[in-house]
Amino acid sequence: MREIKFEVWDPNTERMYKNIGIDKIGHYNDPYGDPITEQEPLVIRQYTGLKDKNGNEICEGDILRHYSDARMYLPDGSGYWSLQGDPKVEERDAVKWNEEYGWMEAWGQAVWINAGRSDIIGNIYEHPHLLEGRDEA
Repeated sequence: MREIKFEVWDPNTERMYKNIGIDKIGHYNDPYGDPITEQEPLVIRQYTGLKDKNGNEICEGDILRHYSDARMYLPDGSGYWSLQGDPKVEERDAVKWNEEYGWMEAWGQAVWINAGRSDIIGNIYEHPHLLEGRDEA
């Protein structure tokens, strides 16, 4: 069974609260039971139940990085095909909820497909610059 955990981003204080408790009426408490804030808007980040290759818990809004092999077999001009291209291409994407399929995704696929070979390098709230210049999926 998947653990249900939450983190909360408070844009008013620019602080991320981890291991958050949410009571029946929607108040958020830090791990010590103290209320976080009464100001809106708070951004709730849910744990996906998955961990990256380093054992870190992946939450909605985390930015994942993995390296893919972009080599292809192409004709080399002598009548043979050879493996050409960059063997390690860095790819980055943010974990987000896909309403249509009902799963968390990155790179247009369910997160579990790439979780074990990816690492968390930040999140979209504290480190949005990490997604700059990438091609949108």
